[in-house]
Amino acid sequence: MRLKILIAALILSLVLAYENFRSSTPEMLKVHAGSFMMGSTLRGDDEKPRHKVTIDYDFYMGKYEVTFAEYDKYCKAVKKEKPDDEGLGRGDRPVGNVDWHEAKAYAAWLSQTTGEKYRLPTEAEWEYVAKAGTITKYYFGKKEYDGLKDHAWYRANSGGQAHEVGGKAPNPWGFYDMYGNVWEWCEDGKASYAVTPRDGSAYIDKEDTKIMRGGSWFGSSDYIYSSRRYTQTTDADSLDIGFRLVKE
Repeated sequence: MRLKILIAALILSLVLAYENFRSSTPEMLKVHAGSFMMGSTLRGDDEKPRHKVTIDYDFYMGKYEVTFAEYDKYCKAVKKEKPDDEGLGRGDRPVGNVDWHEAKAYAAWLSQTTGEKYRLPTEAEWEYVAKAGTITKYYFGKKEYDGLKDHAWYRANSGGQAHEVGGKAPNPWGFYDMYGNVWEWCEDGKASYAVTPRDGSAYIDKEDTKIMRGGSWFGSSDYIYSSRRYTQTTDADSLDIGFRLVKE
């Protein structure tokens, strides 16, 4: 009888440890290799020239943005101060107040902890997933009124704060909050598309500015569509700046 109790207790501890492990790792969706037209003719020279990018490898991307709950476990594990939620709530809201270096450090820690390879997405990977096989300004249509409020938390409907991930409709490939909620760091430095890679890899430079994508709960709709680029210094951290991860 005592042996059965010990075995049952061991099984329970293993189950709890596994559930804790699962809750610490972002849910990922597989993205298949393919080609797409990156950029647009919508906004000056920033998104030009529109060009073909071929990603000849499969990868996984976070179904959701990394949450406070996930990031807080990392902070506890490495004895790091948790980012400030400024009184608006944590849990399954996307983590904010995280700069580019901190996002990279989280990916490195998660890689070491799990034995998997996590990293920030390249700008091309991000746009490939955001467009999800579409060629219109938005993955749901050509105009904002075609459905932006149904797919994104932004200034017009956010109430001045981020919301729990997955609260709006996903894109055609099943990814949530590709538009709005929080800006998402990418690996790339900022450069003209005349010189950026055509194979899905990141544009690497020595500058202290990096690309962010997707717009946020704080911003207007002008910043939210599939090809919209934004640049920020790597030490920038505000409540509407977060990230999602890629797993190789």
